[in-house]
Amino acid sequence: MKIVMIEKDLSIRSGSRRFILEATHRLESLGHKVKIFTSKMDRETCFEPLLHLPIQIVPVKSPHISHALKPVIDVDYFWPTWQMAMETSQRIAEWNPDVVLLHYTGEPWLPPYFYYLDKSVGAVCLHTPPRGIAPFIGTTAKAKIGHELFNLPPLSKWKAQNLKKLAMIISHSLFMQEYAIRIQSKTRLLTSMVPLGIDHSEFYPTGEEEPYVLCVARIDPRKRLELAIHAMKNVDSKYSLVLAGSVEKRFQWYKNMLLELAKELGISQRISIIEGLVSAQIVRLMQRCSVFLFPSTNDTFGVAVLEAMSCGKPIIASRAGGVPELLDDCGILIDPTPEQWQKTLRNVLSDSTIRKDIGEKAFKRSQLYSWDETVHSLLQTIEKIRAYTT
Repeated sequence: MKIVMIEKDLSIRSGSRRFILEATHRLESLGHKVKIFTSKMDRETCFEPLLHLPIQIVPVKSPHISHALKPVIDVDYFWPTWQMAMETSQRIAEWNPDVVLLHYTGEPWLPPYFYYLDKSVGAVCLHTPPRGIAPFIGTTAKAKIGHELFNLPPLSKWKAQNLKKLAMIISHSLFMQEYAIRIQSKTRLLTSMVPLGIDHSEFYPTGEEEPYVLCVARIDPRKRLELAIHAMKNVDSKYSLVLAGSVEKRFQWYKNMLLELAKELGISQRISIIEGLVSAQIVRLMQRCSVFLFPSTNDTFGVAVLEAMSCGKPIIASRAGGVPELLDDCGILIDPTPEQWQKTLRNVLSDSTIRKDIGEKAFKRSQLYSWDETVHSLLQTIEKIRAYTT
């Protein structure tokens, strides 16, 4: 079987990119052919193994139209992205795949990646809630105006042709399945759920515990990392906090804000932000930490949480998104307020029995997940798409 995966930006380390990496390896080992298309991949920040996969890069080109519309619609985003997606669709159609999986990570509209396909073999993997009530329509003023422009000829014809080739919405958690069902109620599309996984040969317990608390996440305001800083305010001074994650230029201000917050709380000497770590270094940090923190309120699954669970670590997480269904009763879920985080972390760090019990429960639950099972579910989903097409 010939399978295409599309992710606009492979530079970022996230659950969706990890899914592409792990699924591609396993699909190829089963004899399937996989091609990955992207418009951007930074060799310094992406998952290292991606560099060895069959990836085609179709870059976004600068627009050659007037900037007079700039105050009205984001010309620098919509039109170049549209052109890139159309070119990508042409290349995909030449290969004639059995299915095309587009990984949706928050675009305010659906680019025409499926336009040139001969039949309805497209599927959208929802990693982020769509930004609007209607399928793939943004809620900002520019996005709405852009949507209206795409309702005019000839763009309206292109948009309709693109959607006609879409067959299914795939989600990775019950939290995201609700969004998929909402889209289904307005369309003819199928829905399916394919939970993400974990490599237990890479992430496993070692029984180590060193005096630091760990949070693995991009330095991004949506990750609510300020809660992790606040949580350290009243804990035993022997403990430090390690924030491990990359920082995009646009979020450098947020990194500076976190460092300033630590200074205001008088704990800057116990806060470390570490960038540029490879996967093996992340694993060792997880295996040796005392507690794993996950304050994010917008994650729809939480692959980093599952990795920490597989290392047998006690986890404190915000009660939001898809994380509660992943952790279930095998971690501590709290409201995303500084007071709750301070109180909870202090209590957990002061009781080694609590840490041990929660960590053991988390490890046991992590055994329910694997990338092999993810690929098994994905192949079943692909068969549904093919049956729907025929």
